[in-house]
Amino acid sequence: YYDDIEHVIVDNEQVLEIQGRERNYQADLYIDCTGFRSIVRSALGGSFKQHQGLVNNCAIAGPGVYAPGEEPLPYTQTYRTDHGWRWRICLKDRTGNGYVFNDQDIDIETARAKFIAETPGLIADKTFVVRYHNQYNSEPYKNNVLAIGLSCGFLEPLEATGLFLAHGMVSLFARLVDSSRSQEKFNRIWNATYQDIGLFLEKFYKTSTANNNSYWQQFNKITEISVPKTQYIFKDYNYRMLSKGVGLPLVKYG
Repeated sequence: YYDDIEHVIVDNEQVLEIQGRERNYQADLYIDCTGFRSIVRSALGGSFKQHQGLVNNCAIAGPGVYAPGEEPLPYTQTYRTDHGWRWRICLKDRTGNGYVFNDQDIDIETARAKFIAETPGLIADKTFVVRYHNQYNSEPYKNNVLAIGLSCGFLEPLEATGLFLAHGMVSLFARLVDSSRSQEKFNRIWNATYQDIGLFLEKFYKTSTANNNSYWQQFNKITEISVPKTQYIFKDYNYRMLSKGVGLPLVKYG
């Protein structure tokens, strides 16, 4: 059943009812999948945390066409740019493209012009802008509301990571739903997961050799890659592969 949420009725930090355009809804548990707006979960309030090592806040994306005779690649291509990074994904009948940056370092129209100039096959008049905050709700599961996906956080435009965070948290909830401390356990694992992924992603910026402008100079560059003692998701081999890829030594338990 499809409907538009108009009001969320809250009492004593519980959602009592969701008022839709067509009808009203009452339930024991509400799953918030309303994206960045987080309509249901935000009605209960919450505190958001940000990864200080991830500075981008905007992306320009758009479809592209293959060059004559070009064969699709079975992996995502990524490219470092002067103010962020660019992706190109091969799909069945087209490509998916994007440019990720911080709009305080480069204005959107300048970024769009660079994106169009540097991306082969991009359909320029179909590009669009996505603004975002790289932040996460430290308590996605509160009382009778569970936020999933974009409703509880966002890191960077990384589709596989986003799919994992949605699917993985649904699986986690299914395992914990009958536990007497399900909310406490869920939120603890959620926070550890987001923090680990954020630490892993920021290493791509800190290990970059780019140093040609203020964007790349703002990162505290590192000369070795360490595995966090409290890591939850990423095992040693992930850091080892990153270390080998950029030619830096791996410190196993930094």
